[in-house]
Amino acid sequence: MKLSAALFSLAAATAVVAGVAPSAAAIPPPAHMRGPEVGVDINPVDLGNTIANAVKTSQNRDGFVKNLCETAYNNLGHQKYNVMVFNLSQAYDASGLRDVAGYRSATYDHVVYGVWLFDSGRFVNKGDGGYINWCFKGSFKRSGNQGHTVDFN
Repeated sequence: MKLSAALFSLAAATAVVAGVAPSAAAIPPPAHMRGPEVGVDINPVDLGNTIANAVKTSQNRDGFVKNLCETAYNNLGHQKYNVMVFNLSQAYDASGLRDVAGYRSATYDHVVYGVWLFDSGRFVNKGDGGYINWCFKGSFKRSGNQGHTVDFN
């Protein structure tokens, strides 16, 4: 199963892990943000277990965000994709992301985070910074007010 298909094939109803409720089913990104299918096979059960383990091992919110980012980058993106984890209750602009290979959401203590795997583009954080609200990994440069604009290669 291709990466983007695997990301969207997980059932919305999964077990509650460590008191963290799963989010609603992932919504595919708009057509202009989708990239080509990538030849990386991902087992949907392994993907679910990877995210569940990231939740289980986090004892605090910033630890959860950093762990989710590292897990997505190293295990799901195979270090071939840029990764953005962002608190969806904050204002942001992800319309500049290109060739999005996948998107999921994860919830920690009633805070919903978006997790994007993508090839390149711009992400603008219009809210608060810090690891409790966002984390990203890959090839990038920061600019703008307090480094809240990130351009990914």
